[in-house]
Amino acid sequence: MLFKSNSDSLAIRITKGRNAPAVLTCTRPDGTSTWVKVGDYFPTHDMTHFVVETTLQIPNAFYSLVLDGWDITAFAVKGSSKRVPPQA
Repeated sequence: MLFKSNSDSLAIRITKGRNAPAVLTCTRPDGTSTWVKVGDYFPTHDMTHFVVETTLQIPNAFYSLVLDGWDITAFAVKGSSKRVPPQA
């Protein structure tokens, strides 16, 4: 999958390991990346984010923030919801 925001793009990869949880990896145009192991529910959840954000062209949502440098694990930190824009 490729998430595009302005002229930048974010490579989004969801891989399933043998007898292991899936891994969501996002690689930014500058080569930096962020990843997290996810449970069985999350690949569908993450695909939903991708479809909704790209179809509705929602700025400052989950993948836009990751593209801008947020680490995926930062979204799970207690209190992070106060820093996240309403669109996310």
